Amino acid sequence: MLTIAIDPGASGGIATTNSHDGRVVVIKMPDTPKDILELLSGLACMDGQVRAVMEDGGYHVQGNSATASCKFARHCGHIEMALIATGIPFESVRPQKWMKSMGALPKEKIARKNKIKDMMQRRHPDIKVTLWSADALGILYWVLNR
Repeated sequence: MLTIAIDPGASGGIATTNSHDGRVVVIKMPDTPKDILELLSGLACMDGQVRAVMEDGGYHVQGNSATASCKFARHCGHIEMALIATGIPFESVRPQKWMKSMGALPKEKIARKNKIKDMMQRRHPDIKVTLWSADALGILYWVLNR
């Protein structure tokens, strides 16, 4: 079973692991919808069974511009359509739900992201955890431990 965890932000990432060897791989979010489709097509062909969990995003957040919210929602839709097109079954998880598995986190966004990054770096010392990969790894952690 190949498990794919997706942080859908344009500066987000994808974390994968398979049940054969448990190796974790992180991939920076591709730049274009075509690149996303090609990446997910390749992952769909790698293993007999594949599942994905994507952070439930694409909503307007107070303080963000309407243009930014629309762009993000469209990007989330591109990822969902790529998952559908490749036949990868997926589910969505609200950020609050997967972050709850991390324990107490700071409310302030930058401090929270840095705390998740530090936690994931300790959990995966063999991977260079960055801000773009930390949330995807956190989602993967949640999927594997629920």
